Amino acid sequence: MIGKNDRLIAENTMLSKSFSLWECLKTNHIRLQDAPNRVQIDRLRLGCEMLLQPLRDSLGAIRVNSALRSHSLNEKVGGSQDSDHLYCVAYDIVPVESNLYVTFAMAYSILPYRQLILYTKKRFIHVSYNVPNREYKREAFTIE
Repeated sequence: MIGKNDRLIAENTMLSKSFSLWECLKTNHIRLQDAPNRVQIDRLRLGCEMLLQPLRDSLGAIRVNSALRSHSLNEKVGGSQDSDHLYCVAYDIVPVESNLYVTFAMAYSILPYRQLILYTKKRFIHVSYNVPNREYKREAFTIE
């Protein structure tokens, strides 16, 4: 579980120019979230640098709805049993200063994604990247 001291550290730990560790940890179910270890932080940092920061630089502010998930949090939110969020390589994002469809198109054209999924009814984009020891993918699609 993430304590007050963990939160303070996470709020002040930048993973890229625009994204903090806290943005990748916060959830409505914080009691189900574990404090990250060094490998998880490094993976979150790499994802922020490769995936989120290029979108931020191109399109403006982006809100992270979900990144790192513990197994109990992933189960609570209905995530896949083998979710990329469990491996710290996935982000569910919402553009703040851009259109959802424009953001999806930009991500499709410039990012080195593993999965890029536009959830049209839920109004967010899932984006992840490939890492060793996980099946290599490069897929993009929409889900109503």
